[in-house]
Amino acid sequence: MNNKISLMFTGDIMCDNHNVMSKNNYSNFIDKGITKRLIAADYTVGNLEVPIVQEIRHNMPKYAFSAPIKFAQSLKDAGINFVSTANNHCLDCGINGLEENIENLDALNIEHTGTYRTLSDSNKVFIKNLKGTKVAFLSYTYGTNAFINHNYLKQEDLFRVDLLKKQEHSHSLIRKLKNKICENASFFSYRRDKVYLHRLENKIKTAKRNADITVVCLHTGGQYNKHIEHYTKKLCKHISQLGVDLIIANHPHVVLKAKKICNTLVFYSLGNFFATPYSNHNQKDDFPDTSIAVTIIIDQEAKQIVGIEYSIVKTTIDKAPICRNIADIYYSSSENDKKHLQEIIQRVNRILGNKDEAVKYSYKLEVS
Repeated sequence: MNNKISLMFTGDIMCDNHNVMSKNNYSNFIDKGITKRLIAADYTVGNLEVPIVQEIRHNMPKYAFSAPIKFAQSLKDAGINFVSTANNHCLDCGINGLEENIENLDALNIEHTGTYRTLSDSNKVFIKNLKGTKVAFLSYTYGTNAFINHNYLKQEDLFRVDLLKKQEHSHSLIRKLKNKICENASFFSYRRDKVYLHRLENKIKTAKRNADITVVCLHTGGQYNKHIEHYTKKLCKHISQLGVDLIIANHPHVVLKAKKICNTLVFYSLGNFFATPYSNHNQKDDFPDTSIAVTIIIDQEAKQIVGIEYSIVKTTIDKAPICRNIADIYYSSSENDKKHLQEIIQRVNRILGNKDEAVKYSYKLEVS
């Protein structure tokens, strides 16, 4: 790959159960087989769904999270170079936690975008020079769980998070009615969200002027939905029309399909790269402990995507959780467990339009 570079993307990275995570001291939760692949890529990107703070917060609202620096250090050691930080958990510890997260990531030399300490920082586009190819990364979220963590941004603080629209309404009845009526309706409204979308458009224009490849990391979509809801479809179509090369979306916590829109490659959800299995919020859903780690191959001369590969990743738990390539799990399992793992592999491959039923460490993908 002398004239090519590789970008690897993981799904959601969570730290959602301190009782379980403390058993391995927040370390060694990514298997060496996965680590080898993360490090082998020229640049590895994760979606960090938890603020990294000096001291973890206890007695937080349900579904509000925090993680210690040891957790982020483990990500760094495993080969994560960059994290997208604009997501629905970025304000779980308030503005102070948002700033602390940035400071801790900077101290570990984990690059990031999506949340900011200053207005000046928020107006910049993150561009990484990889062997002479400039890749721009943007990170945007549909919301910040404000109705749970009650951290609503004042007008003067809106710059701190790259938002796609106004923060969620605080009134539970209004939210329920809105979700019931609009969740499956085409509710992408440029007029309603134009203030936020205009900022996104300007950043994309800046990225395209100054970089060879533009990547937009999105946090959008219904959690555990088996199908892509209309808002996300409309949003991705709008962004693709602006000429970005790649959209990596997360938040549904399950693997969803990939698609070409115009000339933009879109992954609608990579699933949970790491979340504690059997925790209350995901134990009833379809394969929330399974994800794909996607490698995008870029030709440096043509400045375009020329190849796609992916590995299927699964988190298991004994005394402590560990994230492993599903092939490694398969080859060390009993015959009964192998049958279940084969079903997972087949299902993930079918979602992505891949008919390959073999157990492999990685798969090639053609997207139309």
